[in-house]
Amino acid sequence: MRRFGIMGALLLGFALMGQAWADQGDPRLRGLFEQLKSAPSDEDAKLVELRIWSIWAVVRDDDAARYMSQGLSALAAGRHKEALSAFTQVTGLASGFAEGWNKRATAEFILGDYDSSVIHIERTLALEPRHFGALSGLAQIYLAMNKKEAALKAFEKVLEIDPHLPAVRNRVEKLKKELAGAPT
Repeated sequence: MRRFGIMGALLLGFALMGQAWADQGDPRLRGLFEQLKSAPSDEDAKLVELRIWSIWAVVRDDDAARYMSQGLSALAAGRHKEALSAFTQVTGLASGFAEGWNKRATAEFILGDYDSSVIHIERTLALEPRHFGALSGLAQIYLAMNKKEAALKAFEKVLEIDPHLPAVRNRVEKLKKELAGAPT
């Protein structure tokens, strides 16, 4: 599987998963989160993360799925206001779809609307408390607001869910040193 690379694994995951059931309520997620915690390496965990993301990405409402696709394209192209508009449509059509709220929060963060982003991350986490992406985003917002203790707590929650994120581990260590007054 390593020959395919991360993108190949993601595409394979989409192809294999089917859409009979998907989003944060998918029963496969429980086992995937168990695999994530016990993965023997960061590289093995990355494949599990991709499977989780592929499940989270599927919305069961066709109109919401269309807006989700438009929002992702706009976000990738740097059209952040257009992305926010599309993700707002997603959350209006599929209010129980955690990833729609997460992407809306992402667009708001990029646009500098931290307060709205936090509100929508909280909505994401209410629907999917294991959403390590949303928690990581929350930590980034706290860093941008110079709330280092809150950022540290959010990053630590990320690692409780997914201990295989070296950048997050490094950030936690750096924040601990900063908060202790040690040179970084």
